[in-house]
Amino acid sequence: MTNRKRSIATATAVGLVALTVGAMTFNDAELVDQSSKINTVQSVGTPDQIAPITSGSSSASVAASPEPTTSTSSSSTPTASVSAPRTTSPSRITPRPAATSADGYHGWSSGLSTSDPDNAKGGDFGSWRGSPVGIIGTWCEEDIPNQLNMWGVGVGYPDWQGDMDVAVGGFHRRDSSQSYAQAAAGAYDENWRTGARNLASLRNDKPGITYIRPFHEFNGDWYTGWFVTSERAEDYKKAFRRMVGIFREAMPKVKVVWSPNDNNSAGFAGVDASYPGDDVVDVIGVDSYDGNAGVIIHEESDFAAYANRVKDGNPDAIESWRQWAEKHGKPMSLPEWGMNRKRTDSDNPAYVITMNRWMAQHAAKPGDTNVAGKIVYDVYYNVNDPGFKLVESPDGANAYKSLKWGNNS
Repeated sequence: MTNRKRSIATATAVGLVALTVGAMTFNDAELVDQSSKINTVQSVGTPDQIAPITSGSSSASVAASPEPTTSTSSSSTPTASVSAPRTTSPSRITPRPAATSADGYHGWSSGLSTSDPDNAKGGDFGSWRGSPVGIIGTWCEEDIPNQLNMWGVGVGYPDWQGDMDVAVGGFHRRDSSQSYAQAAAGAYDENWRTGARNLASLRNDKPGITYIRPFHEFNGDWYTGWFVTSERAEDYKKAFRRMVGIFREAMPKVKVVWSPNDNNSAGFAGVDASYPGDDVVDVIGVDSYDGNAGVIIHEESDFAAYANRVKDGNPDAIESWRQWAEKHGKPMSLPEWGMNRKRTDSDNPAYVITMNRWMAQHAAKPGDTNVAGKIVYDVYYNVNDPGFKLVESPDGANAYKSLKWGNNS
């Protein structure tokens, strides 16, 4: 989706608006956002000041401390650690077979992304919906300092024990001076190592699965620097593989999510042409919102046309993507999904009901010996982004609250 500020560290405060959902009354802060709690953390440097230097340069753009710094409390201000990238050969890639429960998957984990970490961690959202929060989604890609320090995890969720989906970026998504070609040549290796070390220090000792999403929504033209055209496809695949190798060195158990949007923009290179390979992808994670590609689910009968959509021979919606994932021996996830009143201008409980029905039908179960084509997690996009919050769609929120989410608690 376009123009979304997701970084917890740079979230903006919102007002409190009371809303009754079912038999319970929440305000905006209680159900969704209290981002003013964590609004005190400041980014260190601007993207151009702290961007990685290209091969051949001898010094970084800002002074570097010898070791990366992580944040374990919202009261402290993390500092970025940047050293001059080395141009090295890509890290060794260890192929992974078709996914099974032996790989650590544990059924269908369900949760949310939110600008109020306490609401998710403390169980308020889980209590409200009647299904515990099994996974939290967050973003560490808004700018280069966040990619280095992993503030989206370290500020909001340093002690979260459950599963976590982390959008880790790769380079600045709208900076034309940074590119897949540079990434493929090793220009950002040290940034990735710094980010990987910081994320490892926050997550390697946690029992929950850590999922990372490099260059998410790469098939959409709203992230101009990340959009994969036919001219960029080969460099993108090399860059993706290189970044995965570096993160796997620091986090051997990490799950790598290849994360398209469910609407391919015009000019996209195509699914097969941009796929980096089964050996560097663990999960196919599709971001999906009501109204994508102009398909709005007003009635439950609208779901099939939405879910089975194919464009130019490429999967373009959740069911066509699920079938593609199954052919590649990969499970599927929904790292971002939800109602989108900015696009649909309507409150659509039918969308929530049919999405839940589809997830439950294809959900992985604890102990499954083969999870190819099965849903291993979903993250409802419930952040401070007007048009998306559940409190803005009371009928949809009541539908969401009435349904069972996840099966591994």
